[in-house]
Amino acid sequence: MAARMHDVQAIDGPYLQIKDVDGFRRVAGRSAALGFDGKWVLHPGQIDIANDIYAPSQAEFERAEDILAALIEARDNTQPLWDVSATNATATRIVVAATAARATGEGTAHA
Repeated sequence: MAARMHDVQAIDGPYLQIKDVDGFRRVAGRSAALGFDGKWVLHPGQIDIANDIYAPSQAEFERAEDILAALIEARDNTQPLWDVSATNATATRIVVAATAARATGEGTAHA
């Protein structure tokens, strides 16, 4: 996706039928599967669903932390690094999103 090439978040547009929570869940799940980082929400009833779909799981967060720690250790020890730029970018996004969500006590949906 173009957003990944330019290191920006890809946020899917709003789902206008705010009373159709199953439809919102289905559409948000599809956009997450396509690589979107989030989705606009128009109604408070959509926030928890968006957070459930787009927020990294604990396992993803821990894997991202491990990847970043390994990269930092390799850099600091001047060990050769393999090409992990995509993995590094993904790990960074997950750690930043999860850390921000935990710091504010909120999820990652943009309301």
